[in-house]
Amino acid sequence: MAPTSGETSFERQLSTQIAMIRRIGRRMLRDADHDIDDFTQDVLLRAWANRRQLRETDRLSRWVAAIARNAARNRRRTRPRIPSADIYGLLDARPMASDELETTERWERLLNALGALDATNRELLIARYVEDATYEELQALHGLSYAALTSRIRRAKLQARRLVQAALGGVLATFPGKSERAFAQAPRGALSGPAAMSTILATSGLIVGAVAIGIHAYRAADAAPASRDIAVTGVSDQTMDGAMTMGALQVRREDGRVWIEAVPGGQFGEGWDRFLLAMQALLKARGVDADMATLMALSGDAFALCHASHWQGVADLCVPTDPVRNLAEAYGFEYGATHEGYTGPALGRPMEERQRLTGEALARLRREIDAGRPVLIAGAEDHCGSCSVVVGYSEEDGTLCHVGDGEPYRWTPIRGVTPGAVDYGFGVIDGRIRGTGAPGANGGWYANPIYLIGAIETPPSARERALSALRGAVALHDSPTYERSNWGGVEYFFGDRAYEEWEKALRELRYPEDLARDLTAEVTGFDDAYDWYAMDNMMTQVDQIVRGRSAAAALLDRSADLFPEASEFVQEAARYYREEVDVAKRRLHVFIPRDEDTSKERAAWLSEEANREDGAEAIAEMVVAERAAIALIRKVLAAVDPGEIQ
Repeated sequence: MAPTSGETSFERQLSTQIAMIRRIGRRMLRDADHDIDDFTQDVLLRAWANRRQLRETDRLSRWVAAIARNAARNRRRTRPRIPSADIYGLLDARPMASDELETTERWERLLNALGALDATNRELLIARYVEDATYEELQALHGLSYAALTSRIRRAKLQARRLVQAALGGVLATFPGKSERAFAQAPRGALSGPAAMSTILATSGLIVGAVAIGIHAYRAADAAPASRDIAVTGVSDQTMDGAMTMGALQVRREDGRVWIEAVPGGQFGEGWDRFLLAMQALLKARGVDADMATLMALSGDAFALCHASHWQGVADLCVPTDPVRNLAEAYGFEYGATHEGYTGPALGRPMEERQRLTGEALARLRREIDAGRPVLIAGAEDHCGSCSVVVGYSEEDGTLCHVGDGEPYRWTPIRGVTPGAVDYGFGVIDGRIRGTGAPGANGGWYANPIYLIGAIETPPSARERALSALRGAVALHDSPTYERSNWGGVEYFFGDRAYEEWEKALRELRYPEDLARDLTAEVTGFDDAYDWYAMDNMMTQVDQIVRGRSAAAALLDRSADLFPEASEFVQEAARYYREEVDVAKRRLHVFIPRDEDTSKERAAWLSEEANREDGAEAIAEMVVAERAAIALIRKVLAAVDPGEIQ
C-alpha cells in the first residue's frame, strides 16, 4: 500500500526528531539495561502509529518528546535496573561510514523478517489492522468461521512478533560495543531518503506497532492530557506490604470530556497475570501500593493451577475464583461487575436488548468516573484479549480514555459501540476475562466485562486478610473439574487434579507429532479446535508455580506472627512451597518466561522423550510438596477456628 504524500511529509518531519528522542533516552535511561537504538525505534513506531492524534504540526516536537518521556518511564518501571557503565555518553555522536552500513543492514533484516510472514497471514494482518476490514468481511473473503478467523489472526500476530523480535535481536547482537549509530539514517542503495523512512515505518509500524507493541493503528481521537504519577499521602494502615493510603485524585471536565487526573499506568501485556498488573495500577490510584507477590497471595493466584486437555493455549483464563473480587474485598472496597455472562448466549438476544445492556454497563462506568474512581475493563478496544484501566469518557464522540499498554491517557473508540469503530455485529463489548465471570464459568469471552471497584469500606485486619487467602488456597486445591463444550470440547483441571493431569499429559505427549494432528477432523461438526496443542499452557503452569508458590511462601512468612497458635505449621508450609519452586526452577527452567523468544529452546526440550519423562517426574515431586503445604494450611485453619475444618 503506497504512502500518501501527507504520510511521506509526516515521516520526513518525524525523522528530524531522532536526535531529540535519543537525548531523552540517554538522559532518562542512564545506568539502566536499555539499548538507545531500540528505545528510539520504539518511540518512532509509537509516534507513527498514533500520527492521526497530531492535529497541529507545529506541536510535533513537543508531542514526540511527550511520547519519548512516557516510553522511557514505562521502560524504567517494567525492566530491571542493572548497574552498568555510562556507555552511551551525553552528546550525540556523528555517524561514521561503517555506522551507515550497519543501519542499512539493520533495516534490510527487519524488512526481510516481515516479508517472511506466510502470505495469508500477512494478508489477514494488513486487511485487519491497516485497511480496517471487519471480521464479517474477512469471514466472507476467506470462508472461515468467526472462531477459526480469530484464531488464525492471533497466530499470525504471534508469528509476526517472533519474526520481528528475532530479526531485531540478531541485529542488535551483531554490533556490541560500537559507537552509536545515527538511528534510521537513510540507507543507501535500494532504499533512500523519505522513501526509506516511509517503507520502514509503514511496514514495521503497521505490524510491529499494531502487533508486537500492542498499539492499535485505528483512528484515535485528539491527543489527550498528560499522565502524571499519582501523589499519595496520609498512610492509614500498613499491612502485608500494601500501604492503605488516601489518594488525591481530581476529576476534570473539558470540551465534553470527563477524566480523572494523575492515574498511574503500566504495561499489562497479554499474559495470565495481566489482570493482576491492571489491578495493581487501579489499586495504586485508589491509595493501595502493593507488590505483585502480595497481590498474587490475596487474589488467589499464588495457589492456582490449571491444566487443560489438549494443552489448550487459552487455559490461562481459567481459574475457579474471581481474582479481582478477591483483591477488592481484601482491601475493603465495594465490588461489582457489569458483564452478562459468556458472549455466546448474549449474542442470542435481540440486538436492541444487547445494545440496551451495553448502554447500561457504560452508564455505570461513567458514574464511577464522575465519582473519581477508575474502572478495570476488558475488550473495549480493538483486541478482545486486552485489559486496561479506564479513567475517562466522552458521551459526545463515544470514546473512553485508557491508561495501561500503549501511551497513557489515550482516547479510543469503544469496539462495537462507537459509530465507525470496529464492530463485529455483537452490540456488546466483548472481552476475554480471567476467573469466574458467571456461575459455572471459569474464564473466557464475556459480554460487557467491566469491573467496578467502588467506595472503600472498613478494610479487613491483616489477620482476617491472611485467613481469607489461606481458605482460598484450600478451596483452589479442592476445586472440581470444569468442562466446556465449545472449542472442540475442553476439560479444565484445577488444584490437586491439575498436577495429576499435567504429569499424565506430558508423559503421553508425542512432540512434534501431536502438533501436526488434524484436530478439526477429529471433532465432528466443529471447525476450530481453539489453540489445541499450542503448549502455551505449559509456560503458564511453570510460571504459576515459580512466581505463585514463591508468593504463597512469602504470605506464610508474613503470617507467622499473626497466628502464634499455629506458627510452626505456617513456617513448615512455607518451606514446602519453596521446595516446589526449587524443583520447577531446576527441572523445568526452559519454560520459565523470559524477555527473549525461547520457542526454539522449548521445542528442542519437548522433542526429547527423556526430557518429557524427567519433566513428568518433576511434576510428581511438586505435587507431593503441594499436598504437604495444603495439609499444613488445613492445620493452621483448624487451630485458628476448630469448627472451620472438619
